[in-house]
Amino acid sequence: MLRMTILNKLWVYVFPIGKGLDDATLERVSSDTVRLTVRRSFKWRSGQHAYILAPSIAALPFEAHPFTIASAYSEESHAKGSPQEIVFIIRGRDGFTKRLLEASETRQSVPVVIDGPYGAPPRLSHYSTSILIAGGSGVSYTFPLLLDIVRQAKSGNGVAQRVLFVWVVRSASHVDWIDNLLQQAVQDCPSTLQLSINIYVTQQSLPELSHENGVKGDMTSIEKKQSLAEISTTSLTSSRKARVLSGRPDIGAMLKEELSCASGLVSIDVSGPSALADATRDALVACNEAQPAAVLRGLPRTTLHLEVSP
Repeated sequence: MLRMTILNKLWVYVFPIGKGLDDATLERVSSDTVRLTVRRSFKWRSGQHAYILAPSIAALPFEAHPFTIASAYSEESHAKGSPQEIVFIIRGRDGFTKRLLEASETRQSVPVVIDGPYGAPPRLSHYSTSILIAGGSGVSYTFPLLLDIVRQAKSGNGVAQRVLFVWVVRSASHVDWIDNLLQQAVQDCPSTLQLSINIYVTQQSLPELSHENGVKGDMTSIEKKQSLAEISTTSLTSSRKARVLSGRPDIGAMLKEELSCASGLVSIDVSGPSALADATRDALVACNEAQPAAVLRGLPRTTLHLEVSP
C-alpha cells in the first residue's frame, strides 16, 4: 500500500494532470484485444510507433511499452487545428497488456502519456504497386500505410496504381478491430487505384458467407456488429474490392500472380509473426523476383520490408 502511494505521488509530480497525461479511450474489441484511442496534437508517419505510459496500469514506475500507431496522420485535421486521433490495437498477453485488457472490463478510459513517435518506416509514395501483408495485430503497421496510399490517390498526388491488402487473423471476430475504417478506405478509394482486400480467417469450420461472390466467413461471429464481412456481401464485394476467406493464404502463388502483372516499382511490406515474414521472404526468393537478374528480364523491381513481432 505504501509503495502504491509513493508511486502515485511520483507520477502526479512528474506528469501533472492537464499537462502530461491524456485521457485515452479504452475499448475491448475482441476477447483478447483492446483499442486505445488518444486525441491530441501529435504528428507521425504511418508505420511509426510510440511508447505508452499508463501510471494506473503500470506495475513499475516509468514502465513504458512500444506499440505501433494503427491510425494515419490527418493533414486535414492539422489544417483545421483539430486534435489527431491516435489509435493503438493491443493484444492482451501478459504483464502490462494483460492488465490493460483486464482494466477494459470495468473502465472506459485510462490516463496515459504518449512518448514518440519513433521508427523510420519506408515511404511508399513512389511505388506503383504495394503489397501489404499482416498477421494478427500486425495490421497496426500495414493499415495506416493503406490509408496513406488511398488518401494520396484520392487527392491526385500519388503514383500508386495497385494495392493488395492481405490480413491473416485467427478469429473472425478480429475483423471488428478496424472494420469501420476499412469500409471507409474502400469507399474513399478512387477509380484510378486498383484495390484488393483479402482477409483470411484461419479458424476452421467457417460456413460460406456468400455463394454469389465466393466469399467465406463466420456468419455468427462476424455479423453481430455490422462488421466488414456483413458489409462485404453488399457494397464492398459489389465493387469486388474485399473478400473474407477461410484458411491461410498461399503466399507463393499470391506473389507470383501479383508480380507477373505489376509494372513499375513494387513494395512488399509484411508485419506479423516470424513465420509469416519467413514465408514471404522464401516465396519471393523462389519466384526469383528478388534477384537482380529478374529486373533484366523485364520483371518489376521489388523492395521487401519486414516488421516481425514476437
